[in-house]
Amino acid sequence: MKAIVRNRTGIEDWVMEKAAYRREDTDQTFTYPYDLGYWNNTAQVLNWRCQPKGDGIWWDVRPNCNQFTFTVEQIEQKKAKRERALDYIIEQDYSGKWFPISFGWRVCLHPPCNDEPRIVVRRGDKVTVTRWKR
Repeated sequence: MKAIVRNRTGIEDWVMEKAAYRREDTDQTFTYPYDLGYWNNTAQVLNWRCQPKGDGIWWDVRPNCNQFTFTVEQIEQKKAKRERALDYIIEQDYSGKWFPISFGWRVCLHPPCNDEPRIVVRRGDKVTVTRWKR
C-alpha cells in the first residue's frame, strides 16, 4: 500500500535517496514526476477497470516534469558514479568463490556488500570500482 499511495517502488525510493544526496548543500530539489498525490496515485492502480491508468510506457506526471525527468536523473547519477570510479590492478589471483578462506578469516567473514556474482580475476587484471564500504 505504501508503494501505491506514493506511486513509487523500492528501487525508485533508492534513486530518490541518491537524488537528494546529490543535491545536498545546494538550493536544488528533485521533484518525483509520478507523485500525483495520495488519491490520484491510488487511482492510478486501484480503479473500477482493475487496470493501471498508464499504458506501461506513458504515465501522468506532475506539472513542470515530463516522461523523462526520472530517467534524466538516473543518467546523471550514473555519470557521477563513473566520475568517482577508481581503477585498480589485481595483485593476487581470486577464484570467485564466496568464502575465500585462502585469504584468511577476516576476508572470508567480510565479503563484498553486493548481490552481484563473483568473478574470477587474475594478477594484473584491471578492474574499475564504482562503490565500496569500509
